[in-house]
Parts: sequence; C-alpha cells; structure tokens
Amino acid sequence: MAASVIRTLSGFGPSRAAQTCFIPADEDELEDEYEEELRDEVEDSFEEEEDDSTGVESRVTDPLASDLYTEMTDRLLRFAELISSDVQRYFGRSQDSDTCDTYAGRSRPEVTGRQRYYSDIIRAASSEQGDEPENLGPLAELFQNTQVKKQGLPMIQRRLPSSFWTEPRPDHLCVSADTRDMSLRALQPKACEMKPACALIFALLLLCTRAEPEAAEENPVAEDKNDTETEKKETTDEITEEKHVLVLHEKNFARALSENKYLLVDFYAPWCRHCQALEPVYAEAAAQLKNESSPVRLAKVDATEEKELAKEFEINNFPTLKLFVEGRRQNATEFTGKRSVKGIIQWLQRRTGPSAALLKDDEAAQKLLDAHNVVVVGFFKDLEGEKARMFNDVALDIVNVNFGITSSPELFKKYKVEKESVVLFKKFDDRRADMPLSEEDKLDKDELISFIQSNSLELVIEFSEENGEKIFSNKVHNHLLLFINTTTESHTALLDDYRAVARDFKEKILFIMIDITTDVSHVLNYFGLSASEAPALRFINTDTLKKFAMAEAAINKDTLKTFCQDVLDGKVKPHLKSEDIPEDWDKNPVKVLVGKNFEQVAFDETKNVFVEFYAPWCGHCKELAPEWEKLGEKYKDHENIIIAKMDSTANDVEEVTVQGYPTLKYFPAGSERKVIDYNGNRDLETFVKFLDNGGVLPEEEDDDDDEDEDEDQESKDEVSTESIEESEKPSNGSSGKDEL
Repeated sequence: MAASVIRTLSGFGPSRAAQTCFIPADEDELEDEYEEELRDEVEDSFEEEEDDSTGVESRVTDPLASDLYTEMTDRLLRFAELISSDVQRYFGRSQDSDTCDTYAGRSRPEVTGRQRYYSDIIRAASSEQGDEPENLGPLAELFQNTQVKKQGLPMIQRRLPSSFWTEPRPDHLCVSADTRDMSLRALQPKACEMKPACALIFALLLLCTRAEPEAAEENPVAEDKNDTETEKKETTDEITEEKHVLVLHEKNFARALSENKYLLVDFYAPWCRHCQALEPVYAEAAAQLKNESSPVRLAKVDATEEKELAKEFEINNFPTLKLFVEGRRQNATEFTGKRSVKGIIQWLQRRTGPSAALLKDDEAAQKLLDAHNVVVVGFFKDLEGEKARMFNDVALDIVNVNFGITSSPELFKKYKVEKESVVLFKKFDDRRADMPLSEEDKLDKDELISFIQSNSLELVIEFSEENGEKIFSNKVHNHLLLFINTTTESHTALLDDYRAVARDFKEKILFIMIDITTDVSHVLNYFGLSASEAPALRFINTDTLKKFAMAEAAINKDTLKTFCQDVLDGKVKPHLKSEDIPEDWDKNPVKVLVGKNFEQVAFDETKNVFVEFYAPWCGHCKELAPEWEKLGEKYKDHENIIIAKMDSTANDVEEVTVQGYPTLKYFPAGSERKVIDYNGNRDLETFVKFLDNGGVLPEEEDDDDDEDEDEDQESKDEVSTESIEESEKPSNGSSGKDEL
C-alpha cells in the first residue's frame, strides 16, 4: 500500500519508459542492499531543500538531478515495502472475530441471534466495555505526542476511503511521458489531486528514513549485537525458551519435533490482539505442564516472520494452535479447546491420553462414577467396532465431560443395559439418561453430541460465565429466565415449581435461574429489569431475539405452564423495552430515537430516515460517531432526509433485527414500510452518495474491464498459492458487522 502511494507520487518526476508493480523477492536482501544507500540519499534531499529557490529551479531542470530523483523514488518504493505492514496496520481497522483473519477481502460469516445474545451477556459479564486498540508498529510512535496532546482526531480513529487502498494504474499518473520538469508548475490544473492521506504516508516514509540513522548512531554497539543475535538465530538449530515456551523458527523446528513426543505450537502475529491476550495464558499453561514433567511441550512461531512454516502448515488465521505428535509434520491436529489454562491442559490430556477410560469391572466403573458429576459410558460389544470408534472421537472433542467405555457383560448386567447403548450418569435430576443403539444403524456423531449436551445440564441451570458455553451451545433456542434473590426464602421456594415445569418442557425450553445478588446487572439491563422487580420472568428466543414477559404476577406451576405453552404457540406478543423519549430528541442534527418514538419517525411516509443502531460500549460505533455527526450536520435542513441514531442495548424494535454494532438501515419515504440495509463504506462521501441516490449505492464505473479480465483470472489462479507475506496484515474491510 505504501509503495502504491509513492508510485503515485513518482508522477512528479521524470516518467519511466515502462512502469511495473514492485514485487519484493526477499525482504532481507532488499534491506541489506538498499536501506543504507536510501538513508544517505534522503538526507541529501533534505539538505538540498534548504537552498534558495533559484538553486531548486536549476536542480529540477538538470537531467542528472532528475535521474537522481527518479532513482530515489525507486528506492523509496523498496523501502515502502519494508514498512508497508506497519502502515496497513496503523491505518487499517481490526476485526472482532475470535481470530484475526490474515486475508483481507473475505466476507464475514453471518451472525445468528443466539450468538449476539450470548456475546452481549458474556461481554458484560466479563466487564468488557469495548475493544482496546491493538498494539501498533513503530509508526505509531510518530503520533504519540499528537495523541497525548489531543491535537485533532487520533490516527487510530480515522477512516480512509476505499480508494486509498486501490493500487493506482500507470495511466492515472499526473505527468505526461515526455516531461522532464519536476516542479509543481509542470502539473496541469486539476490533472490530479494528491490526497492528504497519501501526502501523510510520504512524509512518514521520509521521517522514518531520517529517524533510523540517528538511532543507529546513538547505539551502534547494540545494533551490532542485535544483528549478531539475529544471524545466530537464523543459522543455528538452537532452541530458546521464553517463559517456558519454546521459540521456534525454520532452522530449529525439525529439532523441536524430534525432541518432543507431543508439541503444541502457537502460530501467532505480534500485532494480533487475540494473540496478545493468549500469550500470558499460554505461558502459564506451559509452566504448569513443565513442572508436572508432562511429555507435552508448548512452543510458538511468529508466522509473520517464518513465512515458509506458515505456508507449509496453512496458517490462515491468528492465533492458530496445532498439535504435532511423535515428530510428524503431516496431519497436525488443530486445537479446538478453550483458550484458558484449564482449557488448554484439558484438551491436551484428552488428546495425549485415552479419550475414554476402559472399564473392565465394577470397581473401575464405580470409581469413575464417584469421581465426577457427569460421566458418559459407552456399552459396546466390540471395542474395535465402528460405533466404539465414533464414541471415542466424540470423547476427544468434548473435553469438559468424562467418558468411559466397556464391553464387560458384568457391567451390562449391573447397569441393566440390554443392548449396545450410551448412558449418561449424573448426580442430579433424573440421575441417568439412556441412548439405545440399534444394531443396524451407525452411531451418528451429531446425535451423540446433542444427547450429551442436553442431558449433562440440570433441569434448572444457574446462569454464570462458567455455564455460558453450556447454555448457548445447547440445541434448545428458547430460554426462560427466572430472576430471584437467593437470600429470600419466598424466592427460593419458587424453584420447586420451576423445576417441575422444566421437566415437562425438556428439549423445548431451557430453564435458567439468575441470582440477582451476584454481579448480573448487565443481564437485568439487557431485559429492561431492575433488582427491585424480582422475582420476575423473561422468555427469549435466541434466534430472533424476541423477548416475552408473563402478564400474571403470581409465579406457580399453572401460570408457568400456561405462559410457556402460549409463547410456543405464538399467542403472546413480544415485550419491547424502551427508554423515555428525551425532551431534546429532535433538537440536534442527529435525531435520538427510542422504542417509543421509533415507529413515528422511521416510518414517516414523508421522510427518508437513515438510522444508526449502536451500542454505547462498541468501539466501532465510537469510531463512526464523528462521521455520523457530520452527516447529520449536512442534512439538518433537508426537507425530507433525517439522520438518526438509537441505542439498541436499551431499546427494542420489532421490525428491525440488529445483526451487530453498528448496524445502519435506511427507511425510505412511502407507505410500503421498506427497510434497506446499508453495507457500504462508513465515510461521509459514501453516505452522501447513498442518500442522494435514493438509498442505493451507485455502481462504480470500470473502463478497464477488458484489460483487467486476464489479470482477474490470474488472480483467481494464484489464490491457492497466495503467500503469507501478502496476507499477514489484518483485514481493512469496513462493511459487515464489526462488533456484537
């Protein structure tokens, strides 16, 4: 990207006979060959700029000087490639998925209602008030003083139009092919306009080239030492450790595999915030395993540096963890557990030991059942058969449940198992659940997982962060929540009836208990409740996010049954929460909508209404706010266009489904009650085009379809072999749903 900026600027100098995209063959070679000479030339260029205007004019018209500037442009191009990753990260926008996608331009998956509900609740339960900016590269230091002094908008909050990232074509340059004049006077009026952002990048490159030699002169010994250490790392297979984690690269990777029977490797990117969050957890797990003399060791690879390793093991996301067994490079197992110390260790124990304990007699079975609250036992006639193998595969994946397996006739008889079955033993509710297996049919993996998930939960589940995954991964998408104060006897007395009704609606409704004496204010707020209203009930479908409230004040077996059945039958209208309408809701350019005035404003037949649905804690919403205010200011006096916003965490609207924050929707004038999703770039220019075009983004003209057809085909052919060098930057897409 930075290279494309300088390539555009090269139009200010003598044109070349042919212009081609610069593709670096080897970063180390480029750095060694060009960087020192580049610094000297840029220093000379700054000294020359201090001369008088006459001197400048004479230099510009001198062919030798022109050649020097042309050569300097080429070297700036090469230097730009070295820091382009920093530039992309600094001006790019981070993703909010569980991993950082290394490939820009990939469409993001659709987000279901249950995921949004889960994300909202768990985010607040974890006291997560919004995304912190990820650590940036060296270029960020250039702006530290500006950000501290609050001089203008911090660079991390700025958004650039999509055209900024577009590779310029040679015929878009501003200077004709035969000019030798480097001065600005050579430019034809309105021939081009250098974008401020492009000029800024050019200035950054010059600053970097000036700053680096000074730092090198201050401490040449340290630089030589670092160079020596780097060379040593790259030329030996010595394995070093950082906080009990092995540090691997291309030279020592094979040795690490040969010396460790089980090796879990974290392929990470230093700029990835998910990788940064995992680092201390990973180190703690590594220390615990090492102290226990475990055969498993933990290692890490910087995938942005070790591109060959990243390519070999198909690293497309950060962080990616892979388990290598007995030195085999092929068929490494990708980590699928929780990214916590306990989750990592549990997953490794299940993968490196037997997935299910072999139960040979009654004593072994009883010992296993006594030790755990939930145990899943497979009763099979043939432990090497297909059903037993499928059972063991499921046991590998569900690491938070303990498994046993047996073919003992003695155990079949004791536990009254007449034919092959999977039996879930538990120390609560019904104590046991059976899944008989027919002799003809195969054991279906999804059915087995669903059976285990459904029956390993209590009939009434206490809401907590620990139980969150069990609740929201369950196949039952209807949830009934009972808010009570567990220190009040009259409240706890309700649990008997609540549990009895839960048995009647098993596998239809999930019954959840929420203790308001714990830190659950976020859940109360989500449902528009206060602690003083307990005991209270709320019903929610996690696909549609529709909420329902029971009209009856009395909570007992009869009212609970009636309420649950009526909701399932569609007889109860959704409960919509709303803030009060602010007195000054329409006084500012951006109108404030709440549940109570949304219908009146958004579906006004005489107005075109553009609405932002936001969350106060959402980092991307905060980033959008200045642009949205500018948009409101531009259309504040327009006769039929209204710019508005609504806090979706405090207000519900039946007609609108919010897929993520921020969500932008356009409500055109008329009686059709249309709702148009906005999926374009979130900048003022694009917003204006969208509104002025009647709620439709105009298609960009492409005069070069014929020329680019072959290039497009080549690009498609090269996708499968795309190098990690080109894909190591975080995605910069601005469309889609950014935060939940």
